Amino acid sequence: MLSLSINEKASKRILAEDLVYESPVENERVQKVLNELVNSRLIVSGPDENGQIYYEPAHDSLIRSWNLIGDWIKQFGKDLLYLQQDLSDAVKQFKLNPKKLWHDDPKLNTLLNIMKSPDNWLNKQETNFVKKSLQRRNELEDRKKRREQELVEEKISRQEAVAKLSTEKEKREKELLEEKLSKQEAIAKLNSEKEAVLLEKLKGEKAKTRLQKQRTILLALGLISLLIAASYVYSQWNKSEKSVRQIQELNHRLQSSADDLTKLNQSLNVTAEKARQSAAEANIARQKADSAAQQEKKARTIVERQKKELLIKQNALLLSQEEVKKYSLSLQAKADSLRTYSDSLKTQLVIIQNKTREVEYAKLTAAYLTKSRSLMHSDPAMAYQLALESLKYDSGNQKIKNYIHDTLDTRNTFYESFIVENVSSAFFADNGKTVLAIHGDNKFRLLDLVNHKDTNIIINGKILSAQFSPVDNSALIATRNNIFSYNANGVLRATSERMENVVKAVYTARGRIIVVTPAEVQIRKNVNSTTAVVIPSGNNDDDTEVSSNDSLLYIRKNDIIEAYDLTNGRLIRTYQEPNSFLAKGGNGFIAVSGKRLLLARSAGNKVVQERYFVPLEKDYSRVSIISIADNLRTLLFMAEPAEQQVIQQQQQVQQQQISKNFIRPQLSTPPVLYAFSLPKNSRKLPGNIPYARRVVLSENGNYIITGESGSLSIYDNNGYRVENFGGYANYTSWAFNPANTDMIMSMNGLRLKLWVKGTPDALSAQRKLRTFSSSELEKALEDIAIR
Repeated sequence: MLSLSINEKASKRILAEDLVYESPVENERVQKVLNELVNSRLIVSGPDENGQIYYEPAHDSLIRSWNLIGDWIKQFGKDLLYLQQDLSDAVKQFKLNPKKLWHDDPKLNTLLNIMKSPDNWLNKQETNFVKKSLQRRNELEDRKKRREQELVEEKISRQEAVAKLSTEKEKREKELLEEKLSKQEAIAKLNSEKEAVLLEKLKGEKAKTRLQKQRTILLALGLISLLIAASYVYSQWNKSEKSVRQIQELNHRLQSSADDLTKLNQSLNVTAEKARQSAAEANIARQKADSAAQQEKKARTIVERQKKELLIKQNALLLSQEEVKKYSLSLQAKADSLRTYSDSLKTQLVIIQNKTREVEYAKLTAAYLTKSRSLMHSDPAMAYQLALESLKYDSGNQKIKNYIHDTLDTRNTFYESFIVENVSSAFFADNGKTVLAIHGDNKFRLLDLVNHKDTNIIINGKILSAQFSPVDNSALIATRNNIFSYNANGVLRATSERMENVVKAVYTARGRIIVVTPAEVQIRKNVNSTTAVVIPSGNNDDDTEVSSNDSLLYIRKNDIIEAYDLTNGRLIRTYQEPNSFLAKGGNGFIAVSGKRLLLARSAGNKVVQERYFVPLEKDYSRVSIISIADNLRTLLFMAEPAEQQVIQQQQQVQQQQISKNFIRPQLSTPPVLYAFSLPKNSRKLPGNIPYARRVVLSENGNYIITGESGSLSIYDNNGYRVENFGGYANYTSWAFNPANTDMIMSMNGLRLKLWVKGTPDALSAQRKLRTFSSSELEKALEDIAIR
């Protein structure tokens, strides 16, 4: 029953069905606790406008002043509370659309751990939602694994087919190469055999020539020898004829001549023998020449035979080359045919791809347009950009152009200007030009609403408080040990000295600084100056509120308001007012008790009190303050039923069982919303404003905003609705821009949205319209919750 709004804790309405758990023992214990709280009037119960039983704290002041709640928040952390709020919103969306689960949200792991832990606080609906999300996650993971397996198998089969084709191709190429090499080897072998035959023939011719030369030389030598011998014999014969004729004269010389003739005959015999030997050698040489000629003839015959065989092989090789050429031409023809078929397939593939692209574009156009229409009320900036995105895929579609022009461009309403995630709190500067948003422990962002800039800043230490200066709109940031001052552009201006146990730091109406510690309250001129005034007010914590107009200081804590004179630090008065509100800038405070209002105004260094009695209709006995304007002249209050009707309704509620079959209590007199303008003008607002305890007035009190009905609604000061936007969300806080009511701030859990009024094309031209990335648009198409 607790929610964290901007810079404060607030009550939260819980339906009875949200308090049903899986354990009957837990249901019995919860019902017992609820009955005790209702009997103690700490919480109220009754049927809402839909007839559903609800429970909620009796007032926001109960939440703010109950210290045990603050201790619980510190013990368990704000993140756990934000998680519970987000989970509750998600369960509501799940009821409307069963597809909206947390299967892809990292918070599901945290919820699973909580569900398994002994401190499981999930109710029955939340447990069912977590189980459905887990089941959906497992189904998506199984589907993803099966798809990955199918892709792997398909890839392997393709690789095997490619490998098979490559193997066959390599095998064929290898066979052709081997056949070509064998033919080349045959040709080389024939050429080598031809060369060997020619060499053998050349050797035979050389041998024959050499034999002929030797034969000629021997014949010439024999003839010469015979000529010499014949001439010698002839000369000797002439000599013998002369001797015969002279025998008689030379008888005494016959004996010596006979000896000489004997020697000459012997010499002639030797010469003749030599001639015969030369003839025999010449005959042998002739025989050898004849043998060489026969060998040459045989070699010629062999060469002729080999030449014929070579010609046969050459003809066979030519025939084989022709066959290879024909086969190559047939392969070329098949390759051309395959290339033609491949080109045809490519053409058909291009046609199919174009058709597929057209179908895909048509699907995308329809998806973008459908999503745009579905988000028109909840996320108008996203809806506008989705419609423009659909036009990219079908630029000639006149229906889409007419839809964008007639429905979107002329639609003058609130659109998102900034969307910031993981924001714990945020607020406007007094001039309405800047927003400060706190992230986590040590981060904050300054959003420039004029130039549409976003500045991120990280500081050393956990941020305890933050506020804009009413004088120059500088940002004051407080940590446990330091105070920092930043200008509107995010530039650090000043840092304090090291301090101890700072609780918070805020500005006075004139820009001085109030520093709250557990033991005292200090007033400084600026961040790095020394303390000027010390207020000895102790027991301060996060729930302590302070406000000052530089003359008076109001401190609210534990249902007590203390008023101090800043000129001397003196305590003026203490007010015991549980239901009270401090005004902005130290202007005073308002307190309510039953039908009576106490208005305390600052007048110099004094407090002026005014008391008013609020006239109420019959059956209404008390009022609760809802919202006050900064000028303390206009306030909203809730008139609540008389005591006996509350008791009667509580008795009916106590009879119901927390289960699906519960007893519906009878409707009692519902609370009524009033506007009260000082000094005595009280008027009842029309009943079309939903029953709400958290409505906010604008700076001047002319407009009212509420977001408890699931959308943001703005009403004029007569209670008539003038705007409704941002539907289907569980908003936790909302506020007007103090300088411009055409700008709204809202918080949905940890999501901050800044809304600006106008037409989308005009806001886009002014760079005030939030733009979304392609991934965000795709995420929206996947029907993932973006609110």
